[in-house]
Amino acid sequence: MFDFARMLSIDMRSLVKCVGDQEAAAAFINMRWGTNTSKSIICRKLNGSLSWGVLEAMALEDVVGKSPVTDMMHGRFDTESTPACVNLFDQSGVVAKENGEALAATLAAAQSGSPDDKIKAIVEINQTIQALIILRTNLEAGPSK
Repeated sequence: MFDFARMLSIDMRSLVKCVGDQEAAAAFINMRWGTNTSKSIICRKLNGSLSWGVLEAMALEDVVGKSPVTDMMHGRFDTESTPACVNLFDQSGVVAKENGEALAATLAAAQSGSPDDKIKAIVEINQTIQALIILRTNLEAGPSK
């Protein structure tokens, strides 16, 4: 069974890494929501002693421009349904882009050996898998638009 808590932790760690560091993550969350989040709170959330909130995920996703947490939450209820109809050519481009990002992140992780780079690679691979599922589902559903 899919471990949402573990994937949330991986996704949030990756988002924090993408914005720079724990202090930058706290600053972006504070700027977005007017909260009083500190570097130490982000640190405790990263080590698992505090939980992540939806607003924190949204703030970091907005800054990074990717939405792994939102996508994962949406996918909880959509596992059996067909993704929205997409143009197969356009979706193929999305798959190629995501695949390139996943390969680049995987090579970076292999070269550095950093746990943060490994987490980023896993997130990128998951995004590639999701894009491929959408492509396959729409291909199975019928003719290309």
